[in-house]
Amino acid sequence: MNAQGGVFGPSFKVTSAAHLKQDIEPVTATVASAIIGALRPVTYKWQSDPSKLNYGFTVDDVQRAVPTVVDEALDVKHYDIVQIVALLVSEVQSLRASINQIVANRGRI
Repeated sequence: MNAQGGVFGPSFKVTSAAHLKQDIEPVTATVASAIIGALRPVTYKWQSDPSKLNYGFTVDDVQRAVPTVVDEALDVKHYDIVQIVALLVSEVQSLRASINQIVANRGRI
């Protein structure tokens, strides 16, 4: 499906049942941190609507950081934001564990 101007609705659902997958492994903190660190969040305006400020990534930056989430259709590159979300969650979990360790050690100083 090609939806110029966006796809929206009350929810966005992704088929993600474990029985449909194979070789399931956790994302390591090292991998997530390297990829998230390589992404460059930007502000931008679409040429078709220069009055609205947007936040996101350019597909070229995403492709440099994690090429496996980029594909191309109709001569336009796209990236799978759901996979970026998984990396972000892994990074947040790692940071949370680090913060908890720092807080726990603070009482021992």
